[in-house]
Amino acid sequence: MARSTSSQQATTWLTQLYFVLASLLGLLCLVIGVASLVNTLLMTYVVKVKAPRYSMPPQPYVEVAKLEKTTALTPDEKEALTRWQQDYELWEKEQRDYDYEAENRRRSLAWSIALVITGAPVFALHAPRVFGRRKA
Repeated sequence: MARSTSSQQATTWLTQLYFVLASLLGLLCLVIGVASLVNTLLMTYVVKVKAPRYSMPPQPYVEVAKLEKTTALTPDEKEALTRWQQDYELWEKEQRDYDYEAENRRRSLAWSIALVITGAPVFALHAPRVFGRRKA
């Protein structure tokens, strides 16, 4: 009998520990999700923070002295420089057309909503066992 009582107490203790940890994890996800959601909405509509611009494509490896004298460039270097100029013009056009702020806002909102959707049920299913009435 002593063994069954101690094993029942250990099982009860482990079960209670599981429900406490699951409740805390659900609450943590819920709080972080709501805080991130509020932060995103505040920064977007109230403070109106601008998102940083991304960097341009790296220049091809050509010596600076050769760039000044285009006649000193080899055909491969001229081709690399031409491709880089085309890539740079394409990058400039994409920079003008792409709205990084809206994309960052959508990504942040999606992450916040996912945390809330995940944390709310985990907390709601485990918290009553921890904070509710205990059966004798």
